[in-house]
Amino acid sequence: IGEIVSARPLDRRLLFEEAAGIGKYKDRRRGALRRLEQTDQDLMRLEDVIGEVETKVRSLSRQKGKAERYKNLRDRRLVVEVNVVRDEISQLQVRLQKLDTALDGEGNTAQDAISGLSVAEAVYEKLKLEEVSVERDAQDAENNVEKARLKLAKWERDLAVAEERRNYGERRLTQIGTARTDQVSRMEMLVSDKSKFEVNLSKQSKNLVGLRSELEIENQLAVELKTKVEDLSGKVQGTDEQELNLARKLALLTGDLESTKGQLIEFDRATVEVSKDLVGAAEALTEIVSQGDLFENRVAPLEDALKLAEEQLRIVEAELSDCKLSLQSSRQRYLDAVSSAGAVKAKFLALEEIDQKKEGIDDAVRACLDLRDHGILGLITDFMEIAPEMDRAIESYLGAFCQAVVVKDQKSVETISRWFVNEWKGGGGLILLPCDREPQVSEGSLLQAISTKGDGAKWAKALIGSADILDVEDPQLGPNRTTVSVDGVVIDPSGFVRIGSLSGDQGILGRKNKISQLRNTLESKETIVSNTDTVVIEGEKSLEDLEKVLEIKRNLVAEARDTLRRTNSEIQNQTTLHSTVDSHHEELVRRLEGTKVAKTKAAERVIELECLKEDLELQKTSIAKARDYLVKDLESFQGDWERHRSKGNQLEVTVVRNEVEIRGLEEKLRNLKREEREEVERLENLLSEETALQEEVASVLRLKEEGAVVMEL
Repeated sequence: IGEIVSARPLDRRLLFEEAAGIGKYKDRRRGALRRLEQTDQDLMRLEDVIGEVETKVRSLSRQKGKAERYKNLRDRRLVVEVNVVRDEISQLQVRLQKLDTALDGEGNTAQDAISGLSVAEAVYEKLKLEEVSVERDAQDAENNVEKARLKLAKWERDLAVAEERRNYGERRLTQIGTARTDQVSRMEMLVSDKSKFEVNLSKQSKNLVGLRSELEIENQLAVELKTKVEDLSGKVQGTDEQELNLARKLALLTGDLESTKGQLIEFDRATVEVSKDLVGAAEALTEIVSQGDLFENRVAPLEDALKLAEEQLRIVEAELSDCKLSLQSSRQRYLDAVSSAGAVKAKFLALEEIDQKKEGIDDAVRACLDLRDHGILGLITDFMEIAPEMDRAIESYLGAFCQAVVVKDQKSVETISRWFVNEWKGGGGLILLPCDREPQVSEGSLLQAISTKGDGAKWAKALIGSADILDVEDPQLGPNRTTVSVDGVVIDPSGFVRIGSLSGDQGILGRKNKISQLRNTLESKETIVSNTDTVVIEGEKSLEDLEKVLEIKRNLVAEARDTLRRTNSEIQNQTTLHSTVDSHHEELVRRLEGTKVAKTKAAERVIELECLKEDLELQKTSIAKARDYLVKDLESFQGDWERHRSKGNQLEVTVVRNEVEIRGLEEKLRNLKREEREEVERLENLLSEETALQEEVASVLRLKEEGAVVMEL
C-alpha cells in the first residue's frame, strides 16, 4: 500500500498491471507486432521481386513481338523477291524464244546479213550524230519555253495578289467611311453628356456643403448630451455597486451567523464523539502492541526465491534473443533464396515457352512438327547433347540442317511430301531424315565433341562425323575434310569459308543448353529454398517453445514478487497502523481541547454578527432611494441624446450618399473626357489609314496594267 501511495503514476500503473497479470499479454502483443512487421517486410520484398519479374516478362514479350515482326517482314520480302525473279525469268524465256525463231529464219543468209550489217552500221553512226544535234537544239528550245512559262506564272501570281489587295482596300475604304461617320456622331453625344454631368456635379456640390454644416450642429448637441448621459450612468452604476456590495456583505454576515450557530451545535456533538474515540483508540493501540512479532522471519526466504526466479528469467530471455537473431538470419536467407529461385524460374519459363512455340524455326518445319501422326520423331538437334562452348560451331557447320526433321521411314517421307505439296501454302522447305536409311558415318573430331541419343543418333553422327575441330595451335586442313572452329568459322576443303549460319536459325542449340542449365540451377535453388524453409520452421518452433518457457518464468517471477510484496505490505500496514493509531489518539486529545475553546469563541461571534447585520440593512435602504432619483434623470437625458444621434446619423448617411454621387459624377466626367480623346485618336487613325489604302489601290491598278501588257506579250 505504501508503494502504491508514494510511487509515480507510471510505477503505480506497472504495479497494477503486474498484480492483474497484464504484463504477459503486453509481451505477447509486442511479439505479435514484431512478427507482423517482419511479415510486412517480407511482403514488401516479395512485391519487389514480383515487380522485377514482371518487368523482365514485359521486356521478353516486347522482344518476342519484335522478332515476330522481323520474321513476317523477312518472309514477305522473300516472297516478293521470288516473284520478281520468277517474272524476270519468264520475260527472259519469251525473249529467248523470239531470238531462237529469228535465228532459225535467218540462218541461211548469214553472209549477206554480215555485209548489210556493215553498211547499216555506217548509216546508223551518221544518223546517230544527226540525232544528237537535233536533241541539243530541242533542249535549248525547251529551256527557253520553260523560262517564259516561269515568268508568265510569276506575273499571274503577282496579278492575283494585286487584285486581292485592291478588293481588300476598297472594302476597307467603305468600312472606314462608315466608321468615320459613327465617330462623328459619338463625338457629338460625348460633348452633350459632358455638359449635363458638369451641371449635375455643381448642384450636388452645393447640397453637400449645406448638409455638412447641419451635420456639425447635430453632432455637437449629441456630444454634449452623451457626456451628461455618461456622467449619470456612472453615478447609477456606482450606486448599483454600493447596493450590490451591501447585499453581498449582508449575505455573508447571514451565512456566517447561521454557520456559527451550527458550529455551536456541532461542537457539542463533537465533544461527545471525541471522548468515545479516545476510549476506542486506547484499546486498539493495546491490541497492535500485542501482535508485533508475527511477521519478523518471513521476508528473507521470499527475497532469495525472487532472486533465483529473476536469474532464471534472464537466462531464458538471453536464449530467446539469440533464437530470434538466428531466426531472423534464417528468414533473410530464405527470402534471398526465394528471390533468386523466382528470377531463375522466370527466365526458365520464358525460354521454355519460346522453345515450346518453336520460335526461330521455319514455319514449314514448325507445321511439320505439329503432324505427330505422320511418323515424325523430332528435329535432328533433339537427338544431340552438345557442350555449351560447341553451340556456335555445331550451328555454323550444320546450317539449315539444324532444322532437319527425323522421321520413322520412307513411308513417312512420302506422306509428309504429299502434305507439303497439297496442303502447305506457307512457302519454305523441309529436310527429312528417314531412320530406315543407313547414312554413311565418318569419324571426325567434331563428332567426339557431342553425344547422340535416340532414333536420330545415326543421322546426327553422319552429319557431324565428316568435320573436324580446327586446332588453334596447328590450323592445318586435313585431306578432303571440313574444319570447324569453336567460334563458328567453317572452312571447306575447297577453300571457301563460311561464318555463322546463313539460314538465320542460329541460337536453337544455345537455347536448349540454356534451358538445361536453368533447369539444373532452378532445381538447386528450390532445394536451397526447401532447406532454408525447414530451418525457418524449426527456428519458429524453437522460438515458440522458448516464449512458452519465458512466459512460465515470468509468471514465477510475478508470483514471487506478489508474495514478497504482500508480506512487505502486511508488515508496512502493521507499522503504519501502529503509528496511525498512536497519532490518532494524540489528535483526539488535541481536538477535544480545541473544541472547547472554539465553542466559547463561536458564542461571542454570534452576538457580534447580529449587530453588524442591523447596520447593513439601514445603509441598503438609503442607497436604494438615491438610485431611484438618478435613474429618472438618466432616462430623460438619454431620450434626448438618442433623438439627436439618430438625426445626425441620417444626415451623415445623406452626406455620404451625396459624396458617393459626386465621386461617381467626377469619374463619369473623367471617362467621358478620356473617351473623347480616344475618339479623336481613332478618327485621326482612320484618316491616315484611308490615305494609305487609297495609295495602295492606285499602285495595284498600275501593277494590273503592267501585268495586262505582259500577258499580251
